[in-house]
Amino acid sequence: MLFNSYIFMLFFPIVFFLYWVPLSHKEKYQNIVLLIASFIFYGWWDWRFLLLININIFIDYYIGSKLQTETINIKRKIYLITSIVINIGILFYFKYFNFFIASFINVTCLLGINVHIRTLNIILPIAISYYTLQTLGYTIDVYLRKTKPTSDYITFLTYISFFPKLLAGPIERASNCLAQFSTKRVFIYADAVDGARQILWGLFKKITIADACAEGINAVFTTPSIYGSSTLAFIAILFSIQIYADFSGYSEIAVGLARLLGIKIIQNFRYPYFSKNIAEFWRRWHISLSTWLRDYIFLPFTYSLMRMFKRERYFNIKTDKIVNIISTIFTFTLCGVWHGASSNYILWGIIHGTMVAAQVFKKKIIRKDKYIDLKTIVFEQLKIASTFLLITVAWIIFRADGLNKVRLFIKGMISKHIFSMPDISLLPKETMVMIFIMFMFEIYHHKRQHGLDFNDIKTPKTIKYIIYIVLISFIVLSFRQGQQYIYFKY
Repeated sequence: MLFNSYIFMLFFPIVFFLYWVPLSHKEKYQNIVLLIASFIFYGWWDWRFLLLININIFIDYYIGSKLQTETINIKRKIYLITSIVINIGILFYFKYFNFFIASFINVTCLLGINVHIRTLNIILPIAISYYTLQTLGYTIDVYLRKTKPTSDYITFLTYISFFPKLLAGPIERASNCLAQFSTKRVFIYADAVDGARQILWGLFKKITIADACAEGINAVFTTPSIYGSSTLAFIAILFSIQIYADFSGYSEIAVGLARLLGIKIIQNFRYPYFSKNIAEFWRRWHISLSTWLRDYIFLPFTYSLMRMFKRERYFNIKTDKIVNIISTIFTFTLCGVWHGASSNYILWGIIHGTMVAAQVFKKKIIRKDKYIDLKTIVFEQLKIASTFLLITVAWIIFRADGLNKVRLFIKGMISKHIFSMPDISLLPKETMVMIFIMFMFEIYHHKRQHGLDFNDIKTPKTIKYIIYIVLISFIVLSFRQGQQYIYFKY
């Protein structure tokens, strides 16, 4: 079931009504309503997926309870390792098994050995990457005693399967979200109104921009060799905008829906294209994944490496810098692997890891004066522009269907004709207006939670309602039934 579908427009009001109308009921009733709604929402794709997610949730709930009561360290480690092996094993089987089999066959063919191994017709369960990291993070936090496990299975089941965040995040931590399902939610009008505004903003991004860009982008990435360099560059920039509007639009809707249900989940985006470097970009883009990888991969791996190195310097470089570089590239490589079983994603992760790691050698410039002159402003904008350019080039690798398409796309783009007029007919004219509106709102509200966050701003009600009516009109006129979200396949 998609947020941008007719069935969801019928589904959510029913859930909202059943959830809030019997105000005398306790949190257990609210959780049961959410649990049934989440199972219907997820099972709408394929009811078979419900069995897998329930197995995953039950295993980590059981292991979490054992970790809480067990006092012998070796047994606690065995429980933790069991959780990691089962979670990663299930994820590997459904998402990576065929990729590694195909890669193995290709390698043996290069060595002149013919190996006949049949790949399986494995269906990738939607959202498996998200709920796996969520349940695994819970187990690790319980093991480290950062989180106290819940003794209520329904509460845990509801927390993991909560439908607004289930399909594409954010990847919520138990420390932030689990306790909210253990207490009765109270309807707060101001939160609900702001949540509705955030949903409107997310739908605007998804429907009027991301979906409208899709046809032209798909056509060019399918056959990049027949397009001119300027058109390829134009489409590369357009895909940067599309994936941002699509994924941040989903996240805005998810946060808004949760707020309407009295649950606060984290913002997954903080205006990432205003970043001045790649590291800052990752602090603003897909924040829940970035912080998960930092806390559960980067930091443990860094500590382990530091214990292995005995000297303070190697090749006249400080050991901590070497370790930082290795850990960063390793973590981003796993980030690429998490996105999918493809050499494109692995290369994309390595490139981002290398760009972030390169900042280890960057000297910090400390300004003694607080005065910001025109030169400083221009320099800051150039940093934002150059960061966006690097990200856009990397997105080509992410989006293209295979490394050969990447080669054709970049080769075609590198030409003296790159500054000529691109074929803008690939994009509807009105979509350019929508993109302009999106960035104007986000520039104006870049320090706020979302583009329509009018809290504590003295904006006349008439102006607000005009904005809402205009955005709704754009959404209705641009609506395309059942357009998938890009990040659903990850």
